[in-house]
Amino acid sequence: MSEDTRELHELAFARALLNKDSEAGQMELVNRFSRGLTCMLIKRTGNPDLSQDLVQETFRLVIQKLRNGEVKEPAKIIGYLRQVAINLLIANHRKNKHWVQGEENMSEPEDAAPSGESRLEQNQRVQLVRKVIAEMTKPRDREALIRFYVAEEDRTQICADMKLDTLQLTKILHRARGRFKQIWQSKKGMDRVGG
Repeated sequence: MSEDTRELHELAFARALLNKDSEAGQMELVNRFSRGLTCMLIKRTGNPDLSQDLVQETFRLVIQKLRNGEVKEPAKIIGYLRQVAINLLIANHRKNKHWVQGEENMSEPEDAAPSGESRLEQNQRVQLVRKVIAEMTKPRDREALIRFYVAEEDRTQICADMKLDTLQLTKILHRARGRFKQIWQSKKGMDRVGG
């Protein structure tokens, strides 16, 4: 299939999707892309059930947005579906993430009883993260990492408090992650070599 023929085919498909009453177009969307989305999500999550739930929610949202005319470029529906699925995965991850603020606040879920060894490894990792952040030389790096990743504060609030725009905060977080990673790797290397 030539590039021009493929583009015409995708454009006709996108037009069919825009028809609000086209259940056939919506079924075609699901049939055409659900397998690829499912594979991508299983690869990222390792959890087929969660992946299937995310795929269903992705199609529900995208079809709703198509019906409401909110999809600006239906010809790029593949990328749009993929990005919605990734955003849902990130939101799910954030919703289920449990940060350890301190050992006095640490409690294990009743249904997940990790072994003493895995609990010890987790505590060691938490202590190492704390050491690495404490060793970071720039207070702004420490503050940005703790507020964004540990406290999960809203980006706009962090920007306002630190008197930054979003681009500046993004750059600070990027550089701070790089510095954190360097210190982390050196600490992990020392743990392996000498304890």
